[in-house]
Amino acid sequence: MEKNNIGLKWTPEKILNLEIGDFVEFECKNGFRRDPTSSEFRVQCVEGKLAGPKCKRKEFCRTSPEEMEKNNIGLKWTPEKRLNLEIGDFVEFECKNGYKKDPTSSEFRVQCVEGKLAYPKCKRKELCMTSSTDMEKNNIVLKWSSETRINLESGDYVEFQCKSGFVTDPTSSAFRVQCVEGKLTYPRCKRRE
Repeated sequence: MEKNNIGLKWTPEKILNLEIGDFVEFECKNGFRRDPTSSEFRVQCVEGKLAGPKCKRKEFCRTSPEEMEKNNIGLKWTPEKRLNLEIGDFVEFECKNGYKKDPTSSEFRVQCVEGKLAYPKCKRKELCMTSSTDMEKNNIVLKWSSETRINLESGDYVEFQCKSGFVTDPTSSAFRVQCVEGKLTYPRCKRRE
């Protein structure tokens, strides 16, 4: 039993006398798991012999703060930086604040496989900031805010309108503008004639 990292399932005893035909059940010792090549754990005494099952040391995956930092991710359900996971266990990651899922990233729910974790990746969100200089140059103001500078995440929209005394320039782009990879295309207004 020591060699195969097993113990008797229903008793702390180390030695048990069985009659031929009797069954006994084994289990893995703490820190070990069933060896895939093992025989059954419920064993029958045949001709005075028992075919002992085998267990092998559990392999763990340990989350790496360095890998998480490099990939701009953290653990989803805990503030911890290090977790020990058994083979087959799942862990869920999320992007750190100011980051979004990288389109080339693997899944964010990751399984511990043979002592390894495949870390997902996040990239910085390309923020857009409205520019008071550009708004002044194009004779526009923000439609829904008296602010001159607001931050937008990539994909967000902002609306502009002409300043008082100005009208839409016929060559202007749309007044509802989307932040695309850190850039805004400003619409234009011209002085009212």
